[in-house]
Amino acid sequence: MGVLLIVGFIIVFGTIIYRVVAPGDEAGDAAAPRGVYGAVDVALPAGAAIVSTEVSGDRAVVRIRAGDGTESLVVLDLRRGHELGRFRLTGE
Repeated sequence: MGVLLIVGFIIVFGTIIYRVVAPGDEAGDAAAPRGVYGAVDVALPAGAAIVSTEVSGDRAVVRIRAGDGTESLVVLDLRRGHELGRFRLTGE
């Protein structure tokens, strides 16, 4: 019985240490180490300007205004260095 407890604790603590050291990727693609990626291109419409940026954890939200006045939010993953999505802001 004592051997089973020891093996169980080793498995639990090993799993915890593994997940802390090498966190999984929700999207399923291979994760690059934090901050290790080359130049990342974010496509902006012609004549667009960055209105504001906000960083929260490993995500950044960039608000852009296109030349025609429409605005969008671009969500970036700072840990992996890629764009997660865009939101077009429309008036009602």
